[in-house]
Amino acid sequence: MTHRTIVTNKELFRFGIKTDDECLHCGDKDSIEHSFIECVFTKMFIQNVLDWFTRVNMCPIPSTTEETLFGITASTLDTTIIRKFNYTTLFRRHYIYSSKLNSLAISIQEFISKLLIKYDLEIFFNRMSYSVKSTPPSSTQYRV
Repeated sequence: MTHRTIVTNKELFRFGIKTDDECLHCGDKDSIEHSFIECVFTKMFIQNVLDWFTRVNMCPIPSTTEETLFGITASTLDTTIIRKFNYTTLFRRHYIYSSKLNSLAISIQEFISKLLIKYDLEIFFNRMSYSVKSTPPSSTQYRV
């Protein structure tokens, strides 16, 4: 995202691929900043994800723009919560981008369903990688 490798309607319009440069969700001018920070629908979606994460993990998460975009790098929070939040943040960005790319609405219910599958896969693959070792990772590392 920081290297402008993500294509939005702004770029697609400029290259003649789209007929306009409007955001799929709100109709404002689309851009990387708009897609991930400024769009009203994205803001509501991010807040819903943060509220859900806080509720299910019983842990308030800081919500600065930097942490919302890039995850938590330094904190007094438990490292498992930080990893889980950063994983959720990465998947949330992917979900927003792929939804816009495929002209789909963003849905908190669909996002959570897909994220829980991702959590389960992480647990499975972590167990697989530890099958040679003596102690498997905690099954609650990613699962809510």
